[in-house]
Amino acid sequence: MSYYGQAEASAGIAAGLSSGLISSGSILVTNQTYASAVQERRARLNARYALANMPEEKKAALAKDNIRFVAVDTVQTDDTRGNRAIMVFDIEKDDIADPTVYDVRIAPEVGSRVQFDTFVTEYIGGSGNPDEGFTPKGGDSAPMAAPRP
Repeated sequence: MSYYGQAEASAGIAAGLSSGLISSGSILVTNQTYASAVQERRARLNARYALANMPEEKKAALAKDNIRFVAVDTVQTDDTRGNRAIMVFDIEKDDIADPTVYDVRIAPEVGSRVQFDTFVTEYIGGSGNPDEGFTPKGGDSAPMAAPRP
């Protein structure tokens, strides 16, 4: 086999591996950082929103498969080195499982099983309502007046 044939074969194997990694639930993590307060809050809100709107059959399937953690999108920062910033949310504790933000080059498909460090998760993506949780409950989104002394 010529040099060019070897290079093409290597490229084909690499392409096959990369597409196989996505379908088997592994993704390419390009960077790991500690979450800021804003990233934690957004991930928490996205996870709670998605879980609240998840069909009961899907919740039962997660419980049956012993899936305790879900992977959820969070806010990207200037330091993000991938196309998505993802955090892990603990369903049982109803809170962030780990303060780590995983920057990924290719986002997994919603519903796919993905492992981040020791967490086996199901990727549920981001929130359907980006403003959820950032407005005061009770309706209006105007800022609240400062209290008078």
